[in-house]
Amino acid sequence: MRVNQFANNSRFLSFRFRAWCRWTFLLMPLVVTSGYDRIFAKDSTRWYQKAILVSVFVILNAKVNYHHGCHRHTRNRNSLINYKPKATSRKRLHQNFERITMQKTTRKWVHRLERRIDKLRHRYKRWYGYSPVIVQPYMTYGTADELWVAGRLLEAKGVQGGLDDSRWKNFVHMLRRYQSDEIPFTDIKLALGEDERTVTTDADGYFHYQWKKPATEHLQQPWTRLILQAADPGLPRAEDQSIAEISVPADSAEFAVVSDVDDTIMRTGATNFLRHTKTVLLNNAHSRELFPGTSEFYNALQRGASGSANNPFFYVSSSPWNIYDLIADFIDINDLPKGPVLLKDFGLREDRWFKSGHESYKKERIEAILNTYPELKLVLIGDSGQHDVYAYLEIVKNYPDRVAAVYIRDLKPASRSDKINTAADKFADYDVPFKFIEDAAEAASHAVSLNLVTEKSERDVSQDVAETRAADDT
Repeated sequence: MRVNQFANNSRFLSFRFRAWCRWTFLLMPLVVTSGYDRIFAKDSTRWYQKAILVSVFVILNAKVNYHHGCHRHTRNRNSLINYKPKATSRKRLHQNFERITMQKTTRKWVHRLERRIDKLRHRYKRWYGYSPVIVQPYMTYGTADELWVAGRLLEAKGVQGGLDDSRWKNFVHMLRRYQSDEIPFTDIKLALGEDERTVTTDADGYFHYQWKKPATEHLQQPWTRLILQAADPGLPRAEDQSIAEISVPADSAEFAVVSDVDDTIMRTGATNFLRHTKTVLLNNAHSRELFPGTSEFYNALQRGASGSANNPFFYVSSSPWNIYDLIADFIDINDLPKGPVLLKDFGLREDRWFKSGHESYKKERIEAILNTYPELKLVLIGDSGQHDVYAYLEIVKNYPDRVAAVYIRDLKPASRSDKINTAADKFADYDVPFKFIEDAAEAASHAVSLNLVTEKSERDVSQDVAETRAADDT
């Protein structure tokens, strides 16, 4: 009897320990972030905000584990002795249901609490005073009938990096990017020539506006520019106004290019956790590495087969909007074709935790581009490190006549999984050219055969890759 009671006690303790570890593991980013924020943030309210969130999370965690752990089996003193395990399948189903219920309940209350704290903090800063703010515009896209304007209202952080910045300075700047002090529920004035509109930021400081039927005299190809200003005169401004650039493809465009960022144009080591963390936290736009020949190949695609097509580019990444400035600067520094940078919001939501799936997110973004420009085919470029192959395959299945080619940078050719190979073989079923590439020269050689770039451009790309390799060998 004592042996059985000890075994049952161990079973319940083990269940409660696993449940506790599963939920308290999510606290670590909040705790770590709170400590760094207390050191580096310009005000201390963010640390108190995170501290309150952590405390409430712990209380909810303890309460949920108490009710969903072994408490339900201890209503009388003989329950542990008389306990008989149920069927494995029923027990697993019951535990899965409890886990989903715990996730939804905890996520809902933490989300609501975060929103309430944001509102209180906003009121406090309205009374006490904000630091100088900036309207950060995002490069977006549109047509002659509709322009998409997007951006975020933030307190200026001063995170512009330089070529000689130390790793410690890059690390501090990256922390400040993620510790964004957004300005919610504030009007932003949008001006296109003499025409003005107003949009209000949401709880995270973002704003999105669909500008219907813009005046044709103010539209310019390939880029239309708008002026953005915070409408509240009481806000101190780091800049008097910001310029938003919106891509409006030229009539001469032959196709559009959709490119991933991490390990497609920028070497980040996404398949290696330690290398990726080091690259993301300790490097800025100047010190991050571009893959050889990428700039020449992308500019060749922009020129197209005619040499002057001015094809539009779209950079679609699963990185958060917090590092938008870093990616945009990297594109500019390395002379890549300018194009909208479409990122993700990692904020907490009632229906999910901090982010959505990589594959579904990319699929939605690309479908939006296809629907916006029904006359343009797409060239899709990604890498084998994440789920680009599967996301692009879903696009090809739904739009087989809208994809001109698919290029996947093969990060580990020798250890490519059977699943990726199987997915790659399916592109042939839809008559869509697909190729794994090891460098830009290989992609350019294939693109010539599809009449996507000129032969001269292909030679320039191959020469650049060869020169870079020779320099690395020496």
